[in-house]
Amino acid sequence: MRITATTVAVSLILGVDLQPVRAALYAVDQGAPTPANGFFAAWYQDTHGRVLDLCLSRAKSSMVPGSSMCTLIPSAGVFDDIRPISFPGNFPDEAFWFTGETLISDAASGIDLLHVSALEAAFNGELPAEGDPISFARIRIRVTVPSAGTYTVTHPYGVDVFQVDAPGTRAIDMTRDIGIGAPGDFRGALAGSLGP
Repeated sequence: MRITATTVAVSLILGVDLQPVRAALYAVDQGAPTPANGFFAAWYQDTHGRVLDLCLSRAKSSMVPGSSMCTLIPSAGVFDDIRPISFPGNFPDEAFWFTGETLISDAASGIDLLHVSALEAAFNGELPAEGDPISFARIRIRVTVPSAGTYTVTHPYGVDVFQVDAPGTRAIDMTRDIGIGAPGDFRGALAGSLGP
């Protein structure tokens, strides 16, 4: 959007804010969790009414051949993604209501950036167990930089500024997990900066 003096005057007169509207997490399922979903909340909802279900499907993507609709990560002795999902015998130790990952490599500048955003389901004791599920909203930024200085990372959920004194691999290594509360209390993730 191009902002001009006229746009500002009109927005002031009408009392409207012409900034982009972004949804934020608003509600979480308060129903009784079941073994089918690992005793996690079944869904989160944003301020626009969109619902994010806990993604445990092994369905294949019709848009990207060979890839799955959900991120289900195999874990030796815990979760075999070839066998049917069952709790607790073959259940992922982490799953997602939402996850996104971006990798930007710029050989000319020497900067490599990884940005992860996720609304994650995990277990407090790391292994699937009833009474132990937790959730959190995660933002992770890892950047390899060639020189010291101030670096600003602008991403869909905010702006983070980092002062780097020692350049190199993962000179910037930030993980922000919001909402880890008592097992079974999934409301804390609502305070994270994520939104669909």
